[in-house]
Formats: sequence, structure tokens, C-alpha cells
Amino acid sequence: MWGVNAPIAALAAQIHQESYWKPAAVSRTGALTMAQFMPATADWLEGKHKSLATLARASSAWAFYAQSLYMRELHDRVPVATDRCEKYCYALLSYVGGERWMRARQKLSSSPQLCMGVTNRINPGIKASNQREAQHYPERILGELEPLYMTWGPGACHK
Repeated sequence: MWGVNAPIAALAAQIHQESYWKPAAVSRTGALTMAQFMPATADWLEGKHKSLATLARASSAWAFYAQSLYMRELHDRVPVATDRCEKYCYALLSYVGGERWMRARQKLSSSPQLCMGVTNRINPGIKASNQREAQHYPERILGELEPLYMTWGPGACHK
């Protein structure tokens, strides 16, 4: 799925959602860069991908590269999905709320192969505010924002 077939439009839409393309964005929870990584996740990624550690963490290049590497990892770990769009939806759920909660949603779902509008709406026991964010995160990125970036390259849900 990645390389020349990477879902460029989806990755761009995610950056748009995370930081509105602001390189020095910092969230209220301490997430950094355009891709809004928590410091512990950034440390883990740099430890796993040595080439990432050669870039300045505050740079746009680091953010894009780290986001692509992490989304590919999350995408590859999605246990079940009907198609590319649903699988990417699950990867986005993992990105925004953690893989553990994504898997908990799938476990509770009567249609675990469907994320968008089905499993992403299930609250697996998290705070209501976190559920609202997680529920709407993939819908906004893939449904609303991805189409805006289709001229940049392929999407996860749109052709």
C-alpha cells in the first residue's frame, strides 16, 4: 500500500486535521509537530526507524516521514477490514486513540470488518470526550478532508 501507492491524500488530510499544516503545532496534551506525536511515540519511532532519528524532530520532513511510517505500521496491524478504506479507518482510530482501544471497538462490534459509521461509533469504555474525538476523526479525515487532497495522489477511500 505504501511507496508509490501510499495514500497521499489521506496522509495530507490527516496533517490538515492534526495541525492545519502548522510546523510548530503543540497540542494541549503536549503532542508536537504537524503530525502531532506525543514525545513517547516519537521516541519509540526514532528507536525503531534509525533513519528517522537523523532528521530534526521539529522539521516538516520528520513529521511527514514519521506519520507515514507510523500509519503504515498501524495499517498493517489492523486484524480485519472489508477493504482499503475500512482498514485505513481502523489505522486512524489507532492513531488518535491507541491500538488497544481500536481492537476493543472491533471486539464489541457486530460488524468488526466495518469501521466507518459502525465500529468507530462504539465506545469501548473511554471518556465521552475522547470517544467523540475518536468517532469523528476518521470520518472527518476520510470523508471530508481526503477529497480536498486528491490532486496530490491516491487516497485511502477516494479514487
